[in-house]
Amino acid sequence: MNSPYASAPPPNNPTAQTRSGVLVFLDSLGEAGRLRPRPILANALVGIGGALVPIALAVLFTGNSDSVSGVYIACLLTFGASFLLRFKTLIPANFMPATTSAAVSSLVLLFIILIGDTEMDPGLGLLIAGAAHIGLWIAPGFKGASLFLGAGTFVIIAGLVTLLSGDGETFSNDLLYDLPIDLQSYLVRAGISYMILGALVIVGVYFLDRYGYHAVGTSLVAPGMLALIIGIFTTVQDMENAGAGILFFLVGVGLCYVGQLGQRRAMMWWGATVTAVGVVAFFLLAIEPDSGSSIGLSLLISAAVLIGGPTLVSKLRAAGADSQPQ
Repeated sequence: MNSPYASAPPPNNPTAQTRSGVLVFLDSLGEAGRLRPRPILANALVGIGGALVPIALAVLFTGNSDSVSGVYIACLLTFGASFLLRFKTLIPANFMPATTSAAVSSLVLLFIILIGDTEMDPGLGLLIAGAAHIGLWIAPGFKGASLFLGAGTFVIIAGLVTLLSGDGETFSNDLLYDLPIDLQSYLVRAGISYMILGALVIVGVYFLDRYGYHAVGTSLVAPGMLALIIGIFTTVQDMENAGAGILFFLVGVGLCYVGQLGQRRAMMWWGATVTAVGVVAFFLLAIEPDSGSSIGLSLLISAAVLIGGPTLVSKLRAAGADSQPQ
């Protein structure tokens, strides 16, 4: 009862002879890799407080100066102190303020060094920053701290999208820097890239749940869902008729399936919401109602599909199970 970890579905692990190096590393995380932490209000509040520390110090050290030296000092001090708390003392592995402080300070520091100081391609800089952040999740000190894996994964996604979508002629001014002239085409490419990469991350969550690494999978839920949501909302701007509804529906059903498998309530409800938005959008765009009564009829049809569809699928599955030989 005193364990900080919540229960999870039983794993479906491969045999010891077929285990890869990745699975061996995940096994080394112990309960921190398999069991999701219980939601504790105190941990959430102190975690947010820890994230504010490097921001507050950066503002304090910088003052009214335009120099970033204050940000450097704040991030280095915060990360060093957090590392000592996690690695050199007897602080528990789930000490939240040290983790959040280190995650924020390291990410800001990597952005400043890789993108600001070196002036390298933003996409490449984001890729290196994300990989370094995941490296901190692997290395001693912050090994297994989910925030490093989740943030690093999303930064890598953003870097890949920037590299995949950034070709073409660009323009610059005071408000919009280095954006493509054909902004609509850029947004569509970026949206498709976000959707593909987000879907791959969610597929990774599916396999992690299958093999019982639910805590590691939880680290990837937020970046995967965020990438998918950014992707679909960006892509549907260029879609006509009912295609946008179908896209929302497919993404929502996928999220529901993975959420149900891993017993992830938030993911399943988000997936159900996206699915409902897709069904409603499909019928509104297909019927194109021009009055209040026709809009109401479209919504009633959507409600009937949302209620009747799962009910019919459940009955068909039950009938199929009954027809199987005992």
